[in-house]
Amino acid sequence: MRSVLKIAVILASAGVLCGFDGQTLAYKLNAYRGQPIDAVMARFGEPAQREMIDGRPIYMWWAIYIDDRHYGCKIWAKLDKQNIVTSLGYQDCAF
Repeated sequence: MRSVLKIAVILASAGVLCGFDGQTLAYKLNAYRGQPIDAVMARFGEPAQREMIDGRPIYMWWAIYIDDRHYGCKIWAKLDKQNIVTSLGYQDCAF
């Protein structure tokens, strides 16, 4: 019974820590909202993929560095028609 409790505590702690990293990444990505895509590409490098959805460009990276920390996951930037970043997001990150 004790080992089950110990495992539950470890898993809960890991979930909390992952949540904080996700919140940190979201906060740091949000700093690029409202900037031209050229400024974002100067920071993250060339995107791995570019798509058009509903007539709006979306740029995607599979890994980026922010503040010397590597984030290996799908990160995207949605742009308006003037190539200004309207939102950024991430998916499938391993924190």
